[in-house]
Amino acid sequence: MEKTGMKIDQPSSDGGTTSTGKVARNCFLDKNQFLYWVCSLIPTEYHENIKVIHTNLSVCLRIHNSDREINTERLDILCKDTYEYIVIRFPWANISPTLHKLLAHSSELIRTCNNSHGLKVFSEEAVEVSNKLV
Repeated sequence: MEKTGMKIDQPSSDGGTTSTGKVARNCFLDKNQFLYWVCSLIPTEYHENIKVIHTNLSVCLRIHNSDREINTERLDILCKDTYEYIVIRFPWANISPTLHKLLAHSSELIRTCNNSHGLKVFSEEAVEVSNKLV
């Protein structure tokens, strides 16, 4: 918290956690600050790998959350290359189900379920905002 100014993965008052889409967006908005924070937590030998992964994930997420027409073949290559990059350089890391879905299946979802347009209209944000009301 002292380095990021954000509460990450802490219990929230509504029964969930503080790890939300807003926190994730903040991590990708100020690339230099986020990378500085992450790199301060890990050995120097991983810094360049983290920068590549951060950049690739930022691009994948922006494409996924857009409403524009997407070249799904190129997105599929980027996502699979990023997945492979993580697995090869961090063989001890666990890929979360959410990251797996993004990298392994988003281009297929965009192509087959949304006529090759980004999935912005199917974003989880609208559903998550409703959680307070439910």
